[in-house]
Amino acid sequence: MTDERDQAAVREAIALMVRKRFDKDPSIADDFEADAVLIGSDSDEVAFGIERIRAYYRYVMKRPYAVQLTWDRLEISTEGDLAWFQAEGAADAMGRGQTKRTRYRLSGLLARRDGVWRWRLFHGSEPRL
Repeated sequence: MTDERDQAAVREAIALMVRKRFDKDPSIADDFEADAVLIGSDSDEVAFGIERIRAYYRYVMKRPYAVQLTWDRLEISTEGDLAWFQAEGAADAMGRGQTKRTRYRLSGLLARRDGVWRWRLFHGSEPRL
């Protein structure tokens, strides 16, 4: 059974990731569990563990554009201290005086630790300009 308060908190954790990604905030990796997994669309976009996730974000945030994600649909389910979701929407890669919009899908698993929802699995792609 999915609790509405848990859904709202997970929705906010996803929104926080979106804001940090757009702002190129290096603290984005702090929202992941130590042994989390990040899986992107390219074969080399796989990061196991917080240090590799941190390195991945350092690398992609050097790109000369920012990425804004918006959702048409966001489905969240929770059970106890676990939450999983699937989102569909758009990714706008903005930079160099241009914007490129692509369809975007994201899925993931979050775990609540000490009242905070942290990423366990991030499965999405890295939009490019």
